[in-house]
Amino acid sequence: MQLQNSYNFLETPQRQSPALFLHLLWKIVRHSSSLLLFFIIAYFFLPEKEDAVISREKLLLYQTVGAFGGMIVVHIPKIVGFFFHRYWMNNHELIVRSGILSKNIIVIPIDKIQSIHLSQNFLHKVTNTCSIKVDTAGSESSEMTLDAVQISKAELLRDVLTNASVNNIILEDTTLTTTKQTKSIVLYPFDLLKLAISENHFKTAALIILFLIGKMQDAKDYLKIDSYGYAEKAGTEVANSITTLIWVLFWTAFITFLISAIRVLIRYYQFEVKIETAGFQIRWGLTEVKQKFIRFEKVALIEWHANFFRKHLNMSLIHLRTLTENGGEEDTQVQIPLTQKEQIEPLIYEFFTGSPLVIAAKKSIHPSYILFQSIFIGLPIALILSGTAAIWLSWNGLIIGTVFMVYFSITMRVFFKKTCFAYTREGIEISKGIWGIRHQLLHWKHIQFVSINSSPFQRKRQLCTLQLHTGTEDVVIPFISANEGRFIMNYALAKQSFMSQLNSLEDEIYQSNQRLSR
Repeated sequence: MQLQNSYNFLETPQRQSPALFLHLLWKIVRHSSSLLLFFIIAYFFLPEKEDAVISREKLLLYQTVGAFGGMIVVHIPKIVGFFFHRYWMNNHELIVRSGILSKNIIVIPIDKIQSIHLSQNFLHKVTNTCSIKVDTAGSESSEMTLDAVQISKAELLRDVLTNASVNNIILEDTTLTTTKQTKSIVLYPFDLLKLAISENHFKTAALIILFLIGKMQDAKDYLKIDSYGYAEKAGTEVANSITTLIWVLFWTAFITFLISAIRVLIRYYQFEVKIETAGFQIRWGLTEVKQKFIRFEKVALIEWHANFFRKHLNMSLIHLRTLTENGGEEDTQVQIPLTQKEQIEPLIYEFFTGSPLVIAAKKSIHPSYILFQSIFIGLPIALILSGTAAIWLSWNGLIIGTVFMVYFSITMRVFFKKTCFAYTREGIEISKGIWGIRHQLLHWKHIQFVSINSSPFQRKRQLCTLQLHTGTEDVVIPFISANEGRFIMNYALAKQSFMSQLNSLEDEIYQSNQRLSR
């Protein structure tokens, strides 16, 4: 009874924690700091005009006051809205009321909730609060966002929204049955090191270069410094010295790896996935601790992939793509790093009795895929490259196009050999890739519609490309036989029709029970 009473507060309208004002103050300071930094740099590096109306000191003071004042004005609605914002539970619904002059009420059915996010930055930890977001499949943005809620209340609210047995405490006055934890996946320090090693360091290096180019442009525009001249001079010195070039490459690789390692540590510190009876409970983060709950039934598509390095380190990244109704991509996927191949199976078995590619017959795509890609994609690109290179290299430019064509043909052949698919009564799985590997696993019930495309090249060979459309990313199977494509399409649509009739029957039974209970 004491545990049951701990949830009773949700029946009455609740306000956010007063710590919200501290969080708003921090946002004001943080948003103003970038403007203030620009004002300070301009104060020290830009020359003062002799005919200026006010001195640089007064101008800096006015700019600082204006920056803080402007940010305060921007956040006034949130400051005042604290006194008018309420949330509570009523029957099987989460209700959120907000607004000062114009009142806004949002009603969220519990069974429509797709995911729940809890996060803590350093201010949340100091004030013993957290932010909470509740997402459904109805929009790209979160339906309910609370910036500062007492951590104990937020965890209780999360339990109510994610555990049907806990919901019954409030709604039907029954006893509590806690969620049963079945398995956990945890990242240890050595796992973080493996993730850092297998990161896309070329992408990190490109981001660093783009950042430096942007700062060079800022230095040239605002500080009147010839940054590009300095960079050109340094590049010439590096090119003329092999030893300097080696040292530059070494330090570039070291800094890139260091930044990748820091990014991995910040993102995946104390990463843990708990597989519970209702869904996945995920926790991660160093500077900002985040928690996210994903219901099993809301996961529309499961993907796991590994690049060249991760494949040889026996690692992969798994994506749980959740249902959306409008095709938005924001917050529609959860990324889970797996450092052992054996960790994939416990995640799959929550949705399937087994991987279709393991328990069913594998099917391959048609070999003409290589010819089609080479003629209609690879060859035009190779001709464009050769023509462009010929402007500077004359006939030697053909070498570039030839090398590209050879590389393209090899990659298409590798893709053809790696691409296979299989299906069972539960769903369909496809595996593909070039230097890495990518798997997509889709349940029949999550297919929204199916389309079959066929070009004249394919129709002549009785082939087609099958597209299985979901609420998230589509699953595409190229160059399969037309008969196979039509069979999969008809089977998927038949499954959808059966599931729709079953859901309608369940709704009728539920409504009948509700009328009898009255």
